[in-house]
Amino acid sequence: MRPSAIVLLVWTVAAQTVDPNAKALEDYQKRIAEYMKVHDKARSGVGKLKTTESPERIAKYEKEMAHKIHEAREHVTQGNIFTPEIAAALHHWTDEATKGEDKTTVHQSLRRSEPVVVELKVNRAYPKGVPLQTMPPSLLQNLPKLPPDLEYRVVGHALVLRDSGANLIVDYLPNLIP
Repeated sequence: MRPSAIVLLVWTVAAQTVDPNAKALEDYQKRIAEYMKVHDKARSGVGKLKTTESPERIAKYEKEMAHKIHEAREHVTQGNIFTPEIAAALHHWTDEATKGEDKTTVHQSLRRSEPVVVELKVNRAYPKGVPLQTMPPSLLQNLPKLPPDLEYRVVGHALVLRDSGANLIVDYLPNLIP
């Protein structure tokens, strides 16, 4: 074997061992970007919501946004964004966040929150009046960053990807949260 081939082989193995979830992260970011194109197209069709204190106007805007997004993604099912590879990476990142000292903090934070029980379905509105349980900060910092209109939420043991502008469940991953 030539020396350059050995260097290439060592470099390739080293690159793969640096972050085994790098490919899943790249795919996740691509899927999020694709979703945001749908979101942005829906927003351009509905227009921007002007600053208002009217719950009726906000609800109407969310409903119009959700309808347009639903039309564009009507055949999408659970796992469209959280593919098996991405789910495995999310499990890894979540496990990393719940080791050692952070484990107790994460569990205490989740126990303090009001338990949320919602039937999860992609493209369904997140029900009004149901609490939006936040992610424990130590867990959140281990997950990939999201654009401003998307957020992670906890529903039972599921991780939910929610479009806050449309109040829409984009995808969910059951049994992720300890």
